[in-house]
Amino acid sequence: MVGARMTSQQSDYDVIIVGAGPAGTTTAKCLLDQRPETRVLILDKAHQFPRQKPCGGYIGAEIFNAFPYLQGNEAYFVESESNHGILHSPDLRYQVGGRTRMLGVLRETFDAYLVGLAQQAGTQIGTRSRVIDVKSEQHQVKVELSDKRSLTAKVVVGADGAASIVGRRSGLHSGWQSHEICKTVVKEFTVEPEYILDQYGPDRPIHLFLQFNQIPGYAWVFPKAYQINVGLGCFADTPTRLIDYFRLLVRLLKEKEMLPESATLTGVEAGICPTVGPIGTTQRKRILLVGDAAGFVSPSTGAGIVPGMVSGKLAAQTLAEALDHQRFDDAFLHRYQIRWENTIGRFNTELMIQRIFLTRWCNLFIRIGEHDEGIRKFVAATQTKDPRGYYGRETNIFELLLRVFWALIKGPFGRL
Repeated sequence: MVGARMTSQQSDYDVIIVGAGPAGTTTAKCLLDQRPETRVLILDKAHQFPRQKPCGGYIGAEIFNAFPYLQGNEAYFVESESNHGILHSPDLRYQVGGRTRMLGVLRETFDAYLVGLAQQAGTQIGTRSRVIDVKSEQHQVKVELSDKRSLTAKVVVGADGAASIVGRRSGLHSGWQSHEICKTVVKEFTVEPEYILDQYGPDRPIHLFLQFNQIPGYAWVFPKAYQINVGLGCFADTPTRLIDYFRLLVRLLKEKEMLPESATLTGVEAGICPTVGPIGTTQRKRILLVGDAAGFVSPSTGAGIVPGMVSGKLAAQTLAEALDHQRFDDAFLHRYQIRWENTIGRFNTELMIQRIFLTRWCNLFIRIGEHDEGIRKFVAATQTKDPRGYYGRETNIFELLLRVFWALIKGPFGRL
């Protein structure tokens, strides 16, 4: 139960964060690490933590560079490590792989660990708290809950996912169009660890099937320690029943012995994620958006955990400054936008990668990549990020296109 209002002149909290996922909890921890006296409340509709969350559950090892306080604590949240990534062509005839380093996590474990870090820093957590409205007033923001309670804060952070109620009610984002989001189905199949080692080997390669069964999207297979996470996503404006294609995917994986015959479809979960990069403006009238709510998701891989956490850290820096100076106007809070545009960026490179993966030339690209070292390095770069935590900055698209063009010339005409 969260605290009652102190006086009519003072806000209940300095900052209220809506959503206790990685972006929201990171915002809280980083803010309190910088400014321990800050009164921070996280509201989440979950009844308790740990809680289930449909997700691939793979993160790049760059997370330790972006968040040094996680270094040395891997045992609390890392289930496994994969050191190889493989792209499969749409016709399943070709594949190209590259060395990488990805960490497998279970979202219920990982998210609960981050909630614990936020609580240790001094955050209050309000579970079973469904936010239905936010209203910016002259000196504060009012947050209204489904149980008729209302709370106030000097600033509100929307970390409530792709369907963010904070984004919609604040006017920051009217909602994603169907061609701007990916609909997904995913299941974590529990298997014997011996099966994973036998079928995938110690490197536990992750697999991406581009344009699976000719849909505009991709399927993934992420082997972990005791689970194999399998998912399928495509643009939401695609007129198809995704569960039918997921059934075909499971059948294919069984044929390839990447899933045991005993695997069933019971427990498949659905979700959505943005696929076009961040929204235009991420703050206004004492309200900021972080994580999926602001669109910090890789358009080429759907990865959103680390960029969402980075956006939370950058928001925390801005909030600490705003509270120190008691400045909550749009001009001051715009510092957050400047920070993320300089650090995370608008995913322009990854949008180009997405288009390459969805073009009808994708088969040819993978076929060429089987024999081209540069393309294999490109594949690895699409899975892991710059060591500083930047996104898409190491991949030179124009160099890649030149390599493809050169390979096309060499193919028909032989030696040049």
